Amino acid sequence: MRWCTRHAVGNWFVLGAFVCGIGAAIAAQFEPNPNAVAIKGMLATIAIILQSIGWGFGLGAKKQCTALRTENMKLRERLQRVACFEKNLDAIFGVWLKYVINELKLGNDSRASFYLWDDHGRAGSEFLFIARESTNPALRKQGRERFPGDQGVISDAWHSDDGVASYFASKNVKTDDDVMKDMIKTYHFSEDEAKRLTMKARVILGHVIRHNQSNVGIVIVESMRKVNEKTKRTACVRACSDLIKKITPCIGRLFEMYSNTVFKPASQ
Repeated sequence: MRWCTRHAVGNWFVLGAFVCGIGAAIAAQFEPNPNAVAIKGMLATIAIILQSIGWGFGLGAKKQCTALRTENMKLRERLQRVACFEKNLDAIFGVWLKYVINELKLGNDSRASFYLWDDHGRAGSEFLFIARESTNPALRKQGRERFPGDQGVISDAWHSDDGVASYFASKNVKTDDDVMKDMIKTYHFSEDEAKRLTMKARVILGHVIRHNQSNVGIVIVESMRKVNEKTKRTACVRACSDLIKKITPCIGRLFEMYSNTVFKPASQ
């Protein structure tokens, strides 16, 4: 079917020439028989009709191709703008994450990440990784692109009334294996999911970003440095919360723009 459509113009011309050739052959074979001349004329008329149809298809196809080519160029330009816009947003998110790291005085054993909420993820509602910063290149590496919406500190923060949640490893947690066991016990990670965590953090702070009275994204701060004293833990949570509230007006709008870029490109 696709082949016939693509070669419709040529097919009609070939068919017309074929019919015309048959008419000429009949006329040559039976000439000067009047019936042969009549048949030749009739076939020549059919050939002209068939080739006229071919011309019609040709003109229509040319117009359609021109329209498709124009639409394709517009679509490419739009995709380039979206890609450029998304890239610029990534860079802006990176700047804000560096600001978070500097203000909280995080060392090379820590990192900060942004996630966007996706109501239409492959596995249902989930978090989409956007950006990550750390003074340690090894900790800056991206892990999973998507994170379950019902698991870990990120989920606890998202579903809490104040949009804040934290994890502090207990005194008994000393090794990465201990962290994995704690994640399995506390947040119901499977063993495989716990192993795939790119950072076995001893401290995890989550703070939701709200915009127009809606949750749009979340900041996750992680550190390998243990904090055992209750007063210090409270101070960590407060410092992170105060900082995120300070930058929320700017970050909230960025999250909204990013969401519209990623999930609604056709409406841009």
